[in-house]
Amino acid sequence: MLNRRFLSLIFIFYLAVFTNSSAQETAPEKYWVFFKNKQVHGLTKSTELLEIAKSKISPRALRRRAKVRKDDNLIDKRDLPVSSVYLSSLEELGYKPLVVTNWLNGASFLLTPPDIEKLKKLPFIKRIQPVGRAGRKPTPQDLKARSIKLKKPPNHNFDYGFSFIQNQLINVPKVHDLGITGKGVWIGMLDTGFKRSNHEVFENLNVIAEFDFVNNDGVTENEENQDVPGQHNHGTQTLSTVGGFKEGKLIGSAFGASFLLAKTEILQNEIPAEEDNWVAGIEWLENRGVDIVSSSLGYLNFPNQSFYSPADMDGNTAVTTKAADIAVSRGVVVVNSAGNEGNGPWRIIIAPADGDSVIAVGAVNSDSTLSGFSSVGPSADGRTKPDVVAMGSLVRVALPSTDKLSSQYNFSSGTSFSCPLTAGVAALVLSAHPNLTPLEVRDALRITADRAANPDNSFGWGLVNAYDAVLFHGMAFSNSPDVSVDSNRDVKVKIKVASRFGVDPNQVSLVYAKSDGNFNKEISMVRGNEINEYSATITGVAGEEKVNFYFTTVDSSGAEAVYPLNAPDSSFSFVDPNVFVDTDLSEIPESFGLAQNYPNPFNPSTNIVYILPVQSRVTVSITNLLGQIVRTLIAGKIIPAGRHSVTWDGTDDSGNFSASGVYFYQFQTDNFRDIKKMLLIR
Repeated sequence: MLNRRFLSLIFIFYLAVFTNSSAQETAPEKYWVFFKNKQVHGLTKSTELLEIAKSKISPRALRRRAKVRKDDNLIDKRDLPVSSVYLSSLEELGYKPLVVTNWLNGASFLLTPPDIEKLKKLPFIKRIQPVGRAGRKPTPQDLKARSIKLKKPPNHNFDYGFSFIQNQLINVPKVHDLGITGKGVWIGMLDTGFKRSNHEVFENLNVIAEFDFVNNDGVTENEENQDVPGQHNHGTQTLSTVGGFKEGKLIGSAFGASFLLAKTEILQNEIPAEEDNWVAGIEWLENRGVDIVSSSLGYLNFPNQSFYSPADMDGNTAVTTKAADIAVSRGVVVVNSAGNEGNGPWRIIIAPADGDSVIAVGAVNSDSTLSGFSSVGPSADGRTKPDVVAMGSLVRVALPSTDKLSSQYNFSSGTSFSCPLTAGVAALVLSAHPNLTPLEVRDALRITADRAANPDNSFGWGLVNAYDAVLFHGMAFSNSPDVSVDSNRDVKVKIKVASRFGVDPNQVSLVYAKSDGNFNKEISMVRGNEINEYSATITGVAGEEKVNFYFTTVDSSGAEAVYPLNAPDSSFSFVDPNVFVDTDLSEIPESFGLAQNYPNPFNPSTNIVYILPVQSRVTVSITNLLGQIVRTLIAGKIIPAGRHSVTWDGTDDSGNFSASGVYFYQFQTDNFRDIKKMLLIR
């Protein structure tokens, strides 16, 4: 074993040698330097370091890891930091690390060929290799001249505008109609940057955190004197495809999810994308607790340089592929673009889409034919790739707002957009079944796709079917029940539930407990007015005391289900029937917030979501254009921290129906106030 003193002597020797070396004219380039070990000696020291590493990983990430690992193995040596002795020793020699990866035990540096030869002689260095790169390809040329026709959507809960086709092709609206929107799921995005400000499609977007790995700051949109024009365009577009929400314009496949944003790519023609930022980004996302990573980036040969060859697309070679598979082993669903190389000399998938556990997504046209640019398989070791396909030609996207223009939209093409559409479907599956592992989510997507019986290396298992995927692992309930009070001040509760075998309508029940905590009261629910909807009325509890409740059902196959998943340990609750407390409190929010109501426009009712970082006294009221109070939904009640919703049924304080028109809803606490506009259409 090498001790620190011996290493220091070696470093002093090499420092002297390096200092006397003649300067090289060769411009330095990025290289990975991987180390032989993490310099951990002894079981006691290892245990102590693992505990320190565990303290730096979010509780949410640990809960997610528990889905695929035993409690005594949530942390392993990959989570340990790279040896500070090795890093500081290299810095003493004049080599400053750019990106450090704990998972792969290495770091990237700017090196010249002579530097590499010298570093190879150090006893703690295992391997040195170029940082993989990729040039950004423009929008596939064969699609620029095409036009798109808007089909009138059938009777769905939301108006998707021009985004209907891309959602309908993978059966997303039917899942949204069921009340499943991705709520409770955290999606991490790896891309060029994200501009969310001043665009209507992002007004309701819940962003947990963001970080710029290119410039090492917390701002992912363009910054003056730092980013080239258009840097954040691609990421903004991919984000809108999965998380945007503006009725009549664009609705993302999982608009109810929460997002973490990682800017990892430099957007300049002369500077290729570099994989070290991608690796840093996915480690950060996993540690923060994301459930899904959507990556519309990939790495292969950069023109005139040799990094990876087609033979390296074997699931075990590319650095990003290794990192992606490690993320999956920690419970993260990783969805990646297959690549836009189908018409080029490369043709096949690009890293990390070649990963064994990565869901690689190809692209199809609106008529379900394969997009000519979509990369094909198999992987170099013979596995079927891509895994699935979604629409990637002329996908409706949001463009970043500018000083002169806001709320712009356009159409874009590439597997860059079929990827987030599919990541959104994965979020819908997890939203309905949060205990699923990444491979179980992949199974749901693959086995319900339209070519599952005969997968190939162009379409994979075929076109994604969101509705069938959501039901593949069992019955699915709406993300949240609808709670309201009727004219008799009784509480009416509605929920939607579906099964691929059909729900037994005689065995859908609501079980509730009053303040005594005993769930000994059960009500049989009856069919509601909408498909898959069931309702029940709890009498004599309006505004009197706290009520907790959950749902039970049986489908035609005899399978039983409860909701929330761990009921009765988990349950929904209310005191005032208009103050519904959701179960989605996976993390306490960091700031106050008021979301755009949904649906909007609405008839007969709409939901208003507000966010509290701490317990607060809350007032929510509705006013007309004259500023007159129409309805007070919450009047100075103490509400616990969390994300809450309140329903307005369009009536005033006297119980009369309000006329069609524009109304304002106001959310106020002792420390915060916000107002938004909505439209009631009778």
